[in-house]
Amino acid sequence: MTDLPRWADWAPTQFDKPGYMAGDQGDWLIAPCSVTRDSGPLERSNWETLQADLRRVDVSEETWEIHRFGHWGPGWFEIIVVKPGSKAADVAQEAYECLRDHDPLDESDFLDKQQECFDESWDLWLERDCMDDVGKHLPTEELQEEWEDDHDAFLRARDLEPDEFRGELTQFLEYNVESSGDVYVDNFDVHHLLERYPELRRTPEEQAHHKALQQTRPLPFP
Repeated sequence: MTDLPRWADWAPTQFDKPGYMAGDQGDWLIAPCSVTRDSGPLERSNWETLQADLRRVDVSEETWEIHRFGHWGPGWFEIIVVKPGSKAADVAQEAYECLRDHDPLDESDFLDKQQECFDESWDLWLERDCMDDVGKHLPTEELQEEWEDDHDAFLRARDLEPDEFRGELTQFLEYNVESSGDVYVDNFDVHHLLERYPELRRTPEEQAHHKALQQTRPLPFP
């Protein structure tokens, strides 16, 4: 017995006619994973994982097929249909049972795709927002203006490598990647960051003086 719907009885949404685009495969079964133009990391991970599992039992793809069609809602759909009574149908049923208990078919792959979404957001806007937030929390207008003029020059004047500093920012960031792939920042702990990097609160002159003191301070006796 299977929990998978026949294509003849299935519709992409409640507003579509059952058997949408089924043709002569109405008796084939709809696998539990699909993707659309708007799919996030969870749907994409499950989609790719199921395909990999199906190829292991039928590399020729004679008992399962991918179908893509345009749609008035998300732009396009991709679905997998499996032939009833085949090993591919068994794999699709196992995936259905797995998804009924928890979401990712492959937790590791899902986490990798979440990381890809975060990395993309980091490159597009998140790193810039974090760096701007650092400048807003500097203690004086003079430091804030210096920061705004040139982040990298500001950091180098305090013996900090810009790339290394940017790489450290994520340690002070609490965020969430939604199933859609959108990244939401829960907290960016700038105060903790400024405690970690006291150099950021110094003028270039103060930093040079501090560095000189560190270099001339006598070593303690063992």
